[in-house]
Amino acid sequence: MTDLVPTREHTELATSVRKLLEKRSDSQAVRRSLSPSKGPGFDTDLWSTLCEQMGVAALAIPEESGGAGFTLAETYVVLEELGYALTPTPLLASVVASAALLAVPRSLSLSKGLLERIAAGTVATLAWSGVTGTADAPVGVTWSDGTLTGKVSPVLYGDVAEILLVVAEHDGGIGLFTVDPTAVTRTKVSGLDPTLGFADLEFAN
Repeated sequence: MTDLVPTREHTELATSVRKLLEKRSDSQAVRRSLSPSKGPGFDTDLWSTLCEQMGVAALAIPEESGGAGFTLAETYVVLEELGYALTPTPLLASVVASAALLAVPRSLSLSKGLLERIAAGTVATLAWSGVTGTADAPVGVTWSDGTLTGKVSPVLYGDVAEILLVVAEHDGGIGLFTVDPTAVTRTKVSGLDPTLGFADLEFAN
């Protein structure tokens, strides 16, 4: 976002997040969370605290869908603090996924449950190369006869997301699909920024 003028609420939010990160996300804590033997590539306890006490995943989700009813501006404030502290979290992935759901008005009644889960801290991601590439990135997945086939790489936190949304081509154009993550081949890959998690996803029928 450009020309974002911070409000008093933004400053207070930033201060609260910064104080928490100073206590829970110093350089040693960040290194521990990035260790392959420590789990998903982020501190799950810290992520729970950010979601449950500060509602960071719920900020840009409407109240009627279980969110806080603010705008993306508040999320940017949180992301800036996380970036300053180099704190790895799946917030960006979940925000992109929730934005994709909200961008399809006809699906709101169907997506309410998903948005409620995202707002509560369930990790979500959007499998589309345009997230990490350009807006005109090709769609590498197709839907036909009730199944998805193709590959997407890299996908933000695609190896650990519990809610997986997939952009796919079909006879009618391009659609947004929800997929059971356990039905997908997910391979964790490294990126230039070690504080972000990535994965290659393969959909085979």
